[in-house]
Amino acid sequence: ATQAWLLSTWHVQVPFAWLQACVKWLQEEAGGANRLSQQQINQQVLDQWLLTDLRDLDHPVLPEGLAQAQKTELSGFFCVQVDSLLDISQPAYGQLQKWRGTDCSNDEVSAVTQATQRPWEAKPNRMLLLQVTDGVQSLEAMEYQSIPALSSALRPGAKLQLQGQVVSRLGVLLLGPSNVKVLGGEVEDLVERNNQGKVLCQTLGLPEEEQ
Repeated sequence: ATQAWLLSTWHVQVPFAWLQACVKWLQEEAGGANRLSQQQINQQVLDQWLLTDLRDLDHPVLPEGLAQAQKTELSGFFCVQVDSLLDISQPAYGQLQKWRGTDCSNDEVSAVTQATQRPWEAKPNRMLLLQVTDGVQSLEAMEYQSIPALSSALRPGAKLQLQGQVVSRLGVLLLGPSNVKVLGGEVEDLVERNNQGKVLCQTLGLPEEEQ
């Protein structure tokens, strides 16, 4: 019942063996098989899935060979995990300073810039580049149209539902606002390994201890 609910409500696919083990563990934690309603089991299994590294499930949902395909179009619903993300529309060094909280010196400058900025000198649109995986295939996904649901504060390991028509070119998924639903979650290990500071240091080729 839980497997059907996950698929019909959230388009989430999980291996049956993992689901069985998860339900058994939840029931033991609750103190017996009859302590949880089906609704509670469903919700708690979803919560566990949101915190699970999809690599551990080893259950592919994306079409095979997507990363190598020249150009292809996905259609339907696919749940993927965000391993890391980076705003490629802004200089990485400025982002790192801001992340470290050492960006005070530029506050006055930027206040002046904003005051003198002419209407046609629009701020560059944010463009996030995400490393995503279905647990087996890893790809990049690019915010080629602004997606309000996404933010650079998204936790590594968060799960996204990709939906509708999504174009993939050379292993890069091109995402717009109608293609993405954020389901939430995180993966503890990834949060530590791929926090914004570390990703920015890697991008700049800086040693990570300089964070």
